[in-house]
Amino acid sequence: MLSFAAACYRHRTARFAIAILVVFSVLAILAPQIAPYDPYDARILESMMPPSGEHWMGTDLSGRDIFSRIIYGARVSLVIGLFAVAISCSIGTTIGLISGYYGGRFDNLVMRMIDVMMAFPGILLAMSIVAMLGTGLVNVIIAVGIGGITEFARVSRGSVLTIKEEVYVDAARSSGCSDARIIFRHILPNAFPPVLVLASMSYGWALLSATGLSFLGLGAAPPAAEWGAMLSDGRNVMWDAPWAAIFPGIAILFVVLASNLLGDAIRDILDPKITD
Repeated sequence: MLSFAAACYRHRTARFAIAILVVFSVLAILAPQIAPYDPYDARILESMMPPSGEHWMGTDLSGRDIFSRIIYGARVSLVIGLFAVAISCSIGTTIGLISGYYGGRFDNLVMRMIDVMMAFPGILLAMSIVAMLGTGLVNVIIAVGIGGITEFARVSRGSVLTIKEEVYVDAARSSGCSDARIIFRHILPNAFPPVLVLASMSYGWALLSATGLSFLGLGAAPPAAEWGAMLSDGRNVMWDAPWAAIFPGIAILFVVLASNLLGDAIRDILDPKITD
């Protein structure tokens, strides 16, 4: 673990990506201390004010400070992405491990079900799940998490198909270890590196999907300080107050970019033989 952390520190791309994520995380944690205004305080007389010394990123149609709303919105958007990836990773990896280990008809059945799920675009599948469960942040997390299960299942299964033929797995089986112990004690640690890379890169996808659902009105309800909802509000005044949509978009851009860069960096660190 220490060697991996040291490798991340030495990797310039990883340092850059981690720095961005740390900055947004600190802003989210310290939002009450950093935000200059109440993110829900509507001041109609200050509606659509451009960026200035008083309001660094301007105000929206309701006169709310955009900088304060972006900081508080980080609390919502970052947590949504984190929990969605946790759901995708835990369920998808478990399915892939079990399916790849047992193989045969069971593996074939599971993979055909995964193929059916993959036939739907991720955002469309998430929208369908939200439509069944109802709107709300919790349902958005569940929908986005379920939408990402397929990738984790296929990646972990592919690793298991190779690892389960290794000598140490045969030795564990010969020594009387249960299937559960072999899967989670001997196979999972060796199948985890590609899952870790996928998890770091999936965070950006999860964030984009969650903000997209909120943008469409299926996630956070107004006047919630959430980046997707802020984009939805900003599009209505795009010509008169473009900053209302530009700054939330920039926040999403930086976090998604950092997520993708971190995933690439982790891949390079774990398997330096890979070349683009």
